[in-house]
Amino acid sequence: MHETTLADYTFLPWLRQGIASEISNPDGVALPGERASVDVRFNVNGEPVGRAVQLLGPGDIIGINPRAISKIEPQPSVTDFESNYLPYIEFYEEDFPWRYTPARAAGALEQSRLRPWVFLAVLSDDEFRDKIADGPLPAIELIAAAETVLPPPDQTWAWAHVHISGNVLKGATTSAGAVEAHAAAERLEGVLVENADRAVSRLLCPRRLRPNTAYHAFLIPAFENGRLAGLGRDVTTVDALAASWGNGQTEFPVYHRWSFRAGDGGDFEALVDRLVPRKVDPRVGVRDMDITEPGYDVDGMSGTFAVMGLEGALRSPETVASPVQWPPQGTDFNNPPAGSPGRFLLDLERVVNLQFALRQKEDATQPHPDPIVSPPLYGQWHAAVEKLAARDPGWVNELNNDPRNRAAAGCGTDVVQQNQERYMQQAWAQLGDIMNANQRLRQLQLGLTTSFQLYRKHLLPMADAQLLAFTLPAHARIAGGGVTIAGEVRASKLPAAALDPAFRKITRPRGAMMKKAAPVGAVSPAGVIARLNDSRSSAAPALPPSAHLLNLEEFAGVRTADLRESRWRAALDRIPRRPTFAVATFGRGMRNVAGAPARDSTEADLFRRALTALVAAGEAAPPNPAPRPPVSLAGAAHTIRAAIDPARALTLRARFLVKIPESIADSRVRPPKTIAPVMAHPVFAEPMYRPLRDRSPDLLVPNLALISNNTVSLMEVNDRFIESYLMGVNHEMSRELLWREFPTDQRGSYFRQFWDVGDRIERDPLMSARDIEEAFVDVKALHTWESTTLLGSHGNLPAIPGAQPGEARLVVVVRGDVLKTYPTAVIFAQKAVWAKDEQDRDIRVLDDSDPDSNLQTPLFKAEIEPDIRFLGFNLTASIVKGSPIRADNNPGWFIVIQERPGEPRFGLDLRSPDTPDLADEWNDLAWEHIDGFEALGAIDLTKAVSTTTMQAPDSELTWGRNAADMAYILYQVPVMVAFHAADMLDTARPRVPIGVPL
Repeated sequence: MHETTLADYTFLPWLRQGIASEISNPDGVALPGERASVDVRFNVNGEPVGRAVQLLGPGDIIGINPRAISKIEPQPSVTDFESNYLPYIEFYEEDFPWRYTPARAAGALEQSRLRPWVFLAVLSDDEFRDKIADGPLPAIELIAAAETVLPPPDQTWAWAHVHISGNVLKGATTSAGAVEAHAAAERLEGVLVENADRAVSRLLCPRRLRPNTAYHAFLIPAFENGRLAGLGRDVTTVDALAASWGNGQTEFPVYHRWSFRAGDGGDFEALVDRLVPRKVDPRVGVRDMDITEPGYDVDGMSGTFAVMGLEGALRSPETVASPVQWPPQGTDFNNPPAGSPGRFLLDLERVVNLQFALRQKEDATQPHPDPIVSPPLYGQWHAAVEKLAARDPGWVNELNNDPRNRAAAGCGTDVVQQNQERYMQQAWAQLGDIMNANQRLRQLQLGLTTSFQLYRKHLLPMADAQLLAFTLPAHARIAGGGVTIAGEVRASKLPAAALDPAFRKITRPRGAMMKKAAPVGAVSPAGVIARLNDSRSSAAPALPPSAHLLNLEEFAGVRTADLRESRWRAALDRIPRRPTFAVATFGRGMRNVAGAPARDSTEADLFRRALTALVAAGEAAPPNPAPRPPVSLAGAAHTIRAAIDPARALTLRARFLVKIPESIADSRVRPPKTIAPVMAHPVFAEPMYRPLRDRSPDLLVPNLALISNNTVSLMEVNDRFIESYLMGVNHEMSRELLWREFPTDQRGSYFRQFWDVGDRIERDPLMSARDIEEAFVDVKALHTWESTTLLGSHGNLPAIPGAQPGEARLVVVVRGDVLKTYPTAVIFAQKAVWAKDEQDRDIRVLDDSDPDSNLQTPLFKAEIEPDIRFLGFNLTASIVKGSPIRADNNPGWFIVIQERPGEPRFGLDLRSPDTPDLADEWNDLAWEHIDGFEALGAIDLTKAVSTTTMQAPDSELTWGRNAADMAYILYQVPVMVAFHAADMLDTARPRVPIGVPL
């Protein structure tokens, strides 16, 4: 058994487990009968017993459980499978392809070969037809000659192997390098016990596929008795090791089948080799815009400025703005002629400011004409400006006076208008409970206003005593001086009944009782409460003190004090002394207490003294109660007025309904001031380049068609366009929210994301999700843009280290067939380093010394289906271009396109201009290197391959030696191609792609 290890992969040419490993008949030697047999010997009562036991073989199999299959490649119905790759099928069980093979491996240990009992055949539509089966399995009939679509039947051993994740053969080899089979099996068993998913068995189909052709894959028997059994025919007279084709057979049963279609692009290596680094045409990113008839009663321009260059989000590094400066140097604003920039700007300023003029008339209560439609003043709410000053600096005027910037903002307006229903649906969904909160605030505002009017009209004028009686139900809830008003009244001399509603009803001035009982000018009810409070009046006069009270003892002629004293003393004296008195716990026996007969015990003496003190306390006269103080009517009324003030009471109540900032909740809000509703603005994370692209890719990147197919190049970000467009989007969204009565002040930054940052991987684990989201948006919050700053200076992405002043951020553009087939290809930038080639020439290669600082992944991306990708990096053109002189120590950067590592692929390369005539390593072996390639249907191992003398480790592998060697040779290593940035910025430099296997 020979093994091959590829990084963390191990390939084994075959695997047998269980009793099948004891089969003695070698593969290639005829085996009459249906099955292989194994001699089984054991002892019974000391006597040796032996018998030949037949094992199940291919002739016993008439079906496969679909769950035994773990994977098929390509997937069913795939329409663009790489034509240079080999289809395959995998099984969960590692020994499945050889389990029913009725033979043992043939050849020396290091060249061992064992044919599987099943084979994967791939046929096109014109090479077979379905047959009405009369056996247990569905069947097909081969139309094409077997030798043209199937490999030689004695080579099926080469197309089945075991694939293990990890090196299970370390320590299982002899000193000569051969593999010790039992040691390898034990190591594999340990791997499977640890994780059964680390190993699978696989069948490859060695068929050479034709591009743009539909194929069907069939899992069929590899032995003749298996073929006959699947067709329902007799298998008793067939050699058990005879192949199922090669002897005129045309009908085959099918265990499993699926269909797919081969594409025309080849694999990743072939497609990426088509890419050519090119300099982008200077016209890409700008197109002509006619300004002769702008409309809205604005005088158009003529002459040099009749046509301006409308730019997009990206532009060529060599694109020149037209005009470079706006307004042009020396523009006349005093008496500008028709068709001049000065006349255009004055007219534009006039029509944009019409709405401001109308508002001024409204404020002055002057008659004004009907409202008119005029061009918008973009950014007016975010910058808090009311009119356009076309000659002043600052981003607001720059955005609104330049037709190019207004056109970009107009694109944003159009995007919102086209998607307004979707955006508003998302906005309302984000609003959540704010609508309920605002409804509660409106109710609070109504309560505040009405309560304040009642408070001011009726409660504030009340006398202190009247207010105290009127607010009786709230006394227990109003605290003043550490005690509630109710507690203060209870502790005072004021009778509680004086504040009772019944008393107020009786004593109301216009009541029937008061009209009859009180003369005109009598004391008011409030005056009654005050007189009761200071004891000038009372509900009932106090009883005069009695000079002498009678009791029974005195009535009998005995003085009370004397009687009382003699009676109690006589009673105490009659209690005899208790020398043995003791206290014991209930349920326990009394202890003996020895004492003098005429004296109490200690415990008895204590009891006697306690009784004497009790008598004395009972006989003592009770103290006179302390006089109660009056209620401070003025203080209590002040406390009550402060507590029931609606500005305080309702704001405190509001804290339990909605969350109000302390600065507002603690203030005294009085009409006409109001509790303002909660203002909110929706936030949309959608990359806004997409709706612009969907309107027209030429709006995103004008003249995009000038970038030819299979091009990799560099462009620059146009921040002025992006900020103008986003401001237009946000401005129109503010208008839409106002129209839909959304609770917002129109200053929100609803859209701040232009590019797609979903694939960005530089995420600081110490940052919160909110901080990460803020760090990834493209522009700062719009209301924070200083009015004096320039348009294009409000980016939120990180600064570019080493960038020259005025340089724009770099974007890699890839347009090619590779993205159609491999849309998930990885693209990144890697720093170059100087090195020497074989001819001792200075060359630039990838710098792998420090990936953290020498490698950059994209900050953002954009896509135009099906084959264009834009990827932005924190780099500029001057940084990546570098210098071609080694002494300058500035080698620049490479742009790297890498195949994303994934599932294993097997196949051979397609010839390209870079393919050598003789492959000097197995990774470069192409289909064209096989002898007789033009007529090749399936790989025939007897055909020679055009190779040089292989170097280690490739020299350890031999074409056609065993299945493990073939698996390694055919395994397609993921590759990457690197293009130096100088090749995309300077056409004088030749293309130097660098292919580096992963």
